[in-house]
Amino acid sequence: MNNKQQNINESQNRGNSYYENHQYKLAIAEYSQTIKLDPDNADVYRDRGNAYYNLKQYDSAIAY
Repeated sequence: MNNKQQNINESQNRGNSYYENHQYKLAIAEYSQTIKLDPDNADVYRDRGNAYYNLKQYDSAIAY
C-alpha cells in the first residue's frame, strides 16, 4: 500500500471512529479531509451524509 492510500485509510478510519462514538461534527471534518484525498470514494460521501443526517442537517446530508 502506498503512502497516499495509507493516509486515505487512516483518515477514513478516524472518521468512522468518531462516527461510532457519536462525535458527528468531528466525523464530518475527518470525512471531508478524506474526500479531499480521495474525491472518487463514494463510501466516504455516504458516511459524511449519515453524520450530517444524525445532526439533523438534512440539506447538507444530501449535498455533495
